[in-house]
Amino acid sequence: MFDVPVPVIAAMEGHAIGGGLALGLCADMVLIARESRYGASFMNMGFTPGMGITRLLHHVMSPALANELLFSGEPKKGSFFEGKSGFNAILPRAEVLPRAMALAVRVAEKPRRALEMLKRAQTAPRRRDFEESRTLESLMHEVSFAQPDALARIEEHYDE
Repeated sequence: MFDVPVPVIAAMEGHAIGGGLALGLCADMVLIARESRYGASFMNMGFTPGMGITRLLHHVMSPALANELLFSGEPKKGSFFEGKSGFNAILPRAEVLPRAMALAVRVAEKPRRALEMLKRAQTAPRRRDFEESRTLESLMHEVSFAQPDALARIEEHYDE
């Protein structure tokens, strides 16, 4: 999504765990629902986080809170993040999509070329951090997936 030339808005009405959360965090603006759960479940399955999430979380929350999600694997309700995160909005589920659409309309009214230039400038540091984290995460995956119990832990997690 960093390569999409115009701003991207994630309207995350439902639960987003692991890869779904990582994908949403790639957006330029992120709206979540108070009632839904958000988390990084990688460690619950016995392997290290991936998809750039080790840095993507830092875009919307403090390193301390990001570490809690990454190490514990515990999903948190959207309401948990109120007052302690940088999500653009934390709303009742029914309000997430309408607010995202209204935001999209305001953004779409701007000159396309100006949007593209600002998007490129705004995403440069995040893109760099994302690429660096993906490299480190890939190295961690090589080790964690090679552990003898890795497949058993993944299967156990999905049998629950």
